[in-house]
Amino acid sequence: MASPLKTLAGHSAQYFSGRAAGIALGMISFPVFTRVFSVAEYGTMSLVLQIAGLGAVASKLGIQNSVQRFYEEYLRDSGEAGSRRFHSTFLTGIIAIAAAVTLLFVVGLAAMPVSLVSDGLKKLLLLTSSLIFLRGVQSILLGFYRAARRTTAFNFIEVSGKGATIGLTIFLVLFWNRSVEACLIGTVAVEALAALICIGVLIRDGKLSIREFDSVLFRASLAFGVPLAATEFANVLLHSGDRIIIAYFAGAEGVGYYSAAYTIASYMTESLMYPASFALMPIYMHIWVTQGKEKTQAFLSEAMNGFAILAFLILAGTAAVSHDAITFLGSAKLAAAAPLLPPLMLGLMLFTFHIFLNAGLLLCKKTFELARTVGISAVVNLSLNVILLPLLGLKGAALAILISYIVMIVLLSRASAKVLPLRVDVRRWIHCFVAAAAGVAAAQPFRFESSFLSLLVRGSVCVLTYVVVLFALNRALRLSVFRWANESIAAYRSRSANPDCSAEAPQDEPAAQAQ
Repeated sequence: MASPLKTLAGHSAQYFSGRAAGIALGMISFPVFTRVFSVAEYGTMSLVLQIAGLGAVASKLGIQNSVQRFYEEYLRDSGEAGSRRFHSTFLTGIIAIAAAVTLLFVVGLAAMPVSLVSDGLKKLLLLTSSLIFLRGVQSILLGFYRAARRTTAFNFIEVSGKGATIGLTIFLVLFWNRSVEACLIGTVAVEALAALICIGVLIRDGKLSIREFDSVLFRASLAFGVPLAATEFANVLLHSGDRIIIAYFAGAEGVGYYSAAYTIASYMTESLMYPASFALMPIYMHIWVTQGKEKTQAFLSEAMNGFAILAFLILAGTAAVSHDAITFLGSAKLAAAAPLLPPLMLGLMLFTFHIFLNAGLLLCKKTFELARTVGISAVVNLSLNVILLPLLGLKGAALAILISYIVMIVLLSRASAKVLPLRVDVRRWIHCFVAAAAGVAAAQPFRFESSFLSLLVRGSVCVLTYVVVLFALNRALRLSVFRWANESIAAYRSRSANPDCSAEAPQDEPAAQAQ
């Protein structure tokens, strides 16, 4: 049986392939929209989607987290009937909640005076209100695949949905109507179709029946999920609430500059955080249930220290190519956003470590503590924006979110240490920092008129220097790499010597785990 760390690496690699494909698709749409729309129009689109995102959090009520939490325990001994009851309960419940929240949003928006929300913005928000419902339902549908560790199916749905959304929106914007409205129509159409297809698959497989709704399970899922919904809402407010304040102080154009830098920074951090996050939770939940606290603690500590190696690499690369990345991906008209990228990147990379610090609070069901921590950080961010934006402009907004992420990680570290303390390999982190600094310094002399050539050369030099320096400093890493290489060579030779005895292919279906 594979070790938990190898399982994590394997599932993370699969999730990474899906996330990498999604980011690659985003890198296609981002340059198109930043060139087709003005900075102000791009800012308006970002603002509308962020507001819809806040509404989507309310429509989920944190129940998507309950899918992960109760899947192992509920389905272990209940068989096919339990599976149908589980899927039916969560999907039926979320449809009812999401519909109610969407209706409240529409009624509230319609009642708002023009002095608060202009007619143009109100029209766009009414159009995107359907995303509040759709994304609530989608969170449960995708949660089923995550809980069952069906990473291939999860990736296919994510990537194909994003590809279809980008393809349709670009087509509508370029050939029908060059407006934010056309982009939003395409997004709603594809997400609605994707949700219908996933529900159709569940019906086909006999996993849905309204009569199988389990009120006891749903109440338990609400008790676990609602505090996490508060956490998620504070999280979205932490990440996106500043757009509303920026719009007030700097207008739609300011939102456009800030959103462009934030989008690039988030692409980089998501490429690392989401694969690890999606793979991590089902694994540590399984270790917690089957092996106990000490094994879970050891697994999370080692996973976090390994994660730091990649985190410092991405930070170094971003610091080396921030100006080139903005001008190449977003066009020269967004060059003014380049100074915002390094502090945003540092803040977001710090934020990624919450996936390890959250674990103890989730396992011990201290979700209110988690909500309190993220809520404090969101308040810090919004308060600092009000203070710093008039003084420093958009740099003040970037500094505010960096400080708020630092506050969040410090508070989470203290809370996590009380229930499931994780061990930080200080020497490894110092080695990573030295390697990152060396990578950034090595890339500085290389400057070219072409932003693409500069991005390619400076990024490559930084990454190569980081890897070489870290490999030279860290003996444990060298030994791990050599051990992995020897095992791979031995496995290859074994397969070559016994071509008829192929290794069992990895499976991501739940049934494979029972074999």
